[in-house]
Parts: sequence; C-alpha cells; structure tokens
Amino acid sequence: MGRKRVFGIGVVAVAMMLGGLSVAPIAVADETATSDVVASEVAVRAENDEFRLDFATPNVDPQAMLPGMMVWMTAHINPIAASEGDWSIYLYPKAGGPWRQLAEVDLDSNGDWNGETGGRVIIPTDLAPGEYVLQLAIPNTGGYTDGNQEITVLEPPTPIMEVHTRLNTTPFVMAGNLIPNGFYTLQWLDADNDVVASEEHVQADNDGLIMRDFAPLAGRTGTYAFAVYREGFDAPAGSVSFTLANGAPLMPSIEGAGDSTGDTSGEGVSTAAQGDEFTITGKGAEPNTTYWLWLHSEPVLLGAVVTDTSGAFNTTVKIPADTTPGNHNIYLTIDKEGYTPVAELDLEVTPAKSGDTSAQPETKPSDQSGDAHTRSEATPSDDEKKALPDTGAGIVVVLGVLVVSAVIGVGFHLARRIVR
Repeated sequence: MGRKRVFGIGVVAVAMMLGGLSVAPIAVADETATSDVVASEVAVRAENDEFRLDFATPNVDPQAMLPGMMVWMTAHINPIAASEGDWSIYLYPKAGGPWRQLAEVDLDSNGDWNGETGGRVIIPTDLAPGEYVLQLAIPNTGGYTDGNQEITVLEPPTPIMEVHTRLNTTPFVMAGNLIPNGFYTLQWLDADNDVVASEEHVQADNDGLIMRDFAPLAGRTGTYAFAVYREGFDAPAGSVSFTLANGAPLMPSIEGAGDSTGDTSGEGVSTAAQGDEFTITGKGAEPNTTYWLWLHSEPVLLGAVVTDTSGAFNTTVKIPADTTPGNHNIYLTIDKEGYTPVAELDLEVTPAKSGDTSAQPETKPSDQSGDAHTRSEATPSDDEKKALPDTGAGIVVVLGVLVVSAVIGVGFHLARRIVR
C-alpha cells in the first residue's frame, strides 16, 4: 500500500508539471499584512500608473478642431508624480515650436482633474491651421510620451448671417456656422459704421449659433448692420445689413392686382374667380432670392418667384378651378414646403363666371355618336315602324276568353234548374 500511495503521488505531481498546473499557496492563519507592505504595494501601483489626458466633450473630433473652440477635458496623474509640481495643459506644434499654456490642472488626492465632468480648455483663437499636441506637463520639464492628445486645427468656416422676419413672430438676427462653443464679440453698427451697441465674450451654442432680437436698436429707423468678431480679431467674421422702421426690420409685403371688394372691416380684399389668372406683386423681400406662393385654406402651391435686385417681383398665378368659393389667404414663404411664411394677402374666391367652362371638370367623350346633350331625337325608320313579330301571346288571350264564357254559361244553366 505504501508503494502504491507514493507512486500515485508521483504520477499526480508529474501530471501537474506537464499540464502547467500550479497549486495556490494556503494562507497561514497567523500571517497578516503590515502597513509597510501595503504602502509598498501602493507605491508600485503609483509608479506604474499612466498619465491620461482625455476629452470629456461628447462627440468631439480631435482631427477637426477649430480656433476658439472650447472643449472639456479630464486628466489623471499618479499620486506620486502629482506632488512633484504644478501641472498644466500645454499646446505646441507637432512639428516642434513654442509651448502655450492653455489650462492649469488642479489635481485631487487620487491624481484626478475634474473627474467625469472635465475642465474647460479653449483652443487659441489666433491658432493657424495645422497639427498640434495637447500635453499634460509641469512647466519647463519638457514633454512626455503619454498624457497627451494629438489634434488637427482646421480653418474656421465662414459664418452664415441672416435676418429672420416671420409672420406673427418677433424678428431676430442669427449668426450661424460659428465655432461651436466659441466666443465672439457682437456689434450693432449704423450706416456710418459707428458702433451703436455691443456685447463681449458671447458664447455660441453647441451648434455654432448666436441669435439676438432687435432690442438694442429700439425705436430706430434707417440702415443698420449686425457683425460678429472672433475674440482677438479686429476684422468681423461675418455681418449682415438690414433696414429698420421704428426699431423693427422691414418685412416683405404682397398685394393682389385683381378686383377688390370691401370686407367687414372696411379694408379692401382681392377677389378672383375659380380658374382665373391672378396677378401678385411683392416688395421688401431679399434681393435675387427665390420665394414660393401658397394658397390656403387647403394648401396648394401656386408657383415660385425670384425677386429682382430691389427685392420686388411681379407674377401671375392661376387659381385652381376646384377651389372652394369663400375667403382664402395667399402666403409668400421662404421654403418650398410652405412652412415659413413672411407675407400674406387675403383673397376672396368667387364661383366661376357664367359660361366659363375653364372651371368645369373635364368629361370623357362618349363612345356613341353623341351624348344626351348633343344628340338630336332619332326619327323612326320604315323598318322600325313594322309590327312586332308574332310570339303566340294572341292565341293564349283567345283561349282564355272562351274558357271564361263557358264557365259563365254553366253557371246560368244550374241557376235555372234550382229555380224550377
């Protein structure tokens, strides 16, 4: 038994060595970890801890950064290195060049900067397009192979400047296609290019938009402009001019050239009959711009117009023949779908004029030589005047008469016998 037991233990040992198995050591009950051991393990982990610099802004593309863009970043440094000095985020050209400090990094006891939310970092507004490195470092210590982010800075896009005047809404001016979260200076300028009002350090939203109403120009009349400047630049990134009347931008207007009748308010209302052509004139719109004309209540696109250099137009449209008689509106819209009207006119649609067949629905030609309205009464021919052919109906009538007569005769005969 002793040999077998020893042989079995040897086989198991050989199998464990060949199979790469290992046996976990069994902890001794009286063995405990000392504070020195714990501190030593923490120090080893800290020395091996990586430097990290990450973007906290959602969906940011490091290869499509823009001058003046603001991003949120997080940083981590191992606690041992964190105590070595004051850390900051620097930027320098990837090909080499001067370093620029962008943000100071205030690390917590775990070596983290701003946890999950991140700290603000602004890409310099005067930065030329090119490849750069964002580096986590201590001043005057040089760069590191970790704790950085490589970025590509692009040329800023050209802003889109528009004045929005809509029916039943407060007019506003919009600067779009700006640097997302970038900072700008806004200026309201008069015809002499003098500053009437301004705002500084205005931040665009995540979509690169800044919108303002015309409150800074309340009560003013004349030609003015709205301009946006990237911070640190003297030339405007974009501007738009407009004409005001008592503090409000002039809106397009349209008029009908048809007949006019008085409505209940005493104002003139254009009229047009079903199927009629109707002339519309407009003014005060954007020069050399396409607009669309829509007939309501049931929306019907009447056509498109293009304004001239003064923002005016003159066009003729046709009122659909199936338009319900009554009060309607014609809208001038800036979109083909008709969702954004900028001017309107009232229109009274009357029934089609008597004798006007343009408003009548089309009828298909009859397959016969004429229809109920065009065919004359047909004159019977000699063949049609011939008697109907015999069908046997006359014989049935004669036999019926004979049967009835016989029944009556029998009745009289019986009556006479009873009387006797």
